[in-house]
Amino acid sequence: MNEIRPIETLYNGYRFRSRLEARWAVFFDKLSVPYIYEPEGYELGDGIRYLPDFWLPTWDRWVEIKPKLDEQNRRRAVDLLAALSGATGKIGLLFAGDVWPARTQILAVDDGGVYSDYTRIAECRRCDGLCLLKTMDDGDDDGTGSFGWGEVGPHTCRDHEHWPVENTERVMAAYRAARGARFEFRRRDVDRGQSHG
Repeated sequence: MNEIRPIETLYNGYRFRSRLEARWAVFFDKLSVPYIYEPEGYELGDGIRYLPDFWLPTWDRWVEIKPKLDEQNRRRAVDLLAALSGATGKIGLLFAGDVWPARTQILAVDDGGVYSDYTRIAECRRCDGLCLLKTMDDGDDDGTGSFGWGEVGPHTCRDHEHWPVENTERVMAAYRAARGARFEFRRRDVDRGQSHG
């Protein structure tokens, strides 16, 4: 049986390894979140090399994109992000799944491994800052504190007390743009067997 591989995708001057990565780039662009795609490869020791998908300078985070997470893929991706976090002192985010609210699992990873699990990107109530939201109560009695969400990116208001807003027009427009993006498709891709119709 032939191996199924993602189609490389040109967008915004980058050649993304998959359409999913390109869709996340569209999402970041629509939210005015600067990114660098595959900025640098790293030697993590024991002959392990790792090339993270994105560096988001204003979020101060690495981002790895995966279409889905079975246990083996999850463990490998988390181990790589944890090693990268330990080497660089920066947190990693693992985005797995579709580019749509509640269809993406977002794991926050530091040098100790996964420390939080999110499923939504939301907006701060007072400024244009973005936040990651959990969907389940994890011990916070009123559901309004830091146990239920984590900030990403700059927060000009420095408001850490108010619950972020889900599904704002700005965030939903970014999701819609990412989902609706159409990328180039060349005839030679078909000829090389990358697509059949």
